[in-house]
Amino acid sequence: MLGASAQAGSLAAPFESLLRSFCLFGNALPNGDSSLEVYARSREVRPEERPLIAALRRGWFSLFELRRVHLDACVEVMDVLRNKRLTIVERTLTRQVGVGQVLAAWVMVDEDGTVRFEGGVLSLPLLLAPSLVEQTKSLRDDLRSRLRGMNAQERLGMLVPWLLIALQRAMAGHESRAAAPFESLPPEVQRAVAQQLLEGLMTQLDQPIPMLGGKTLRQLASRPATRPDAISWLREQERLFGQMPQPLPVDLRPLWDALGLEYQGLATDPVD
Repeated sequence: MLGASAQAGSLAAPFESLLRSFCLFGNALPNGDSSLEVYARSREVRPEERPLIAALRRGWFSLFELRRVHLDACVEVMDVLRNKRLTIVERTLTRQVGVGQVLAAWVMVDEDGTVRFEGGVLSLPLLLAPSLVEQTKSLRDDLRSRLRGMNAQERLGMLVPWLLIALQRAMAGHESRAAAPFESLPPEVQRAVAQQLLEGLMTQLDQPIPMLGGKTLRQLASRPATRPDAISWLREQERLFGQMPQPLPVDLRPLWDALGLEYQGLATDPVD
């Protein structure tokens, strides 16, 4: 589901999915309608499709910053373009993301108010996300002043082509730098570094973490309401170690044990 790369002159599958969503939901035709609106008025619509069409009409495009991840259930996010917190029901995605990530996506809203992702979801690289968020906000404000005749959803839809271009350029440069040659470490050095990293993480169990509200991991793990934050943090550390130019064999299970948590790390994710 998540976008990972894009080559110059082409769009990777998640980029294409987001573009298709734009063409269906946000791209205005000469009469001002979207393709979805035209289809909704056609005689081809079956009764069972009407709830889905209504849910898509209630949806919108935005950038969503992850604030809390509930494994196999949902994510709590901040819609950074609407400055609004909401919960998005999602299962598979919860095992692919961590707190602090920013996702570009369309959402749909069921009749009962349940919010879901629709189509592809693009994950902005952590190092690039702050800059891209600010650029997107600036463009949103510019469109708001220039296109007063359009509603908020239509204006947000027009952000998609710009965002795709900006992401493709930024991510291409980011990935070329990340692919720079990396000297392989001998196995014994890998093990020593992995042990040092694990010991360093152990010392952080009782240290306040700013991105988690200044709470310690032990505090978060001890309370049912905040336990998902501790789980998400531990999973993200595992993901970061695996994304290094040379992945390190760091087994974080001792951290889970020290916090009294059942291990729910990346090794527990379903295999496709």
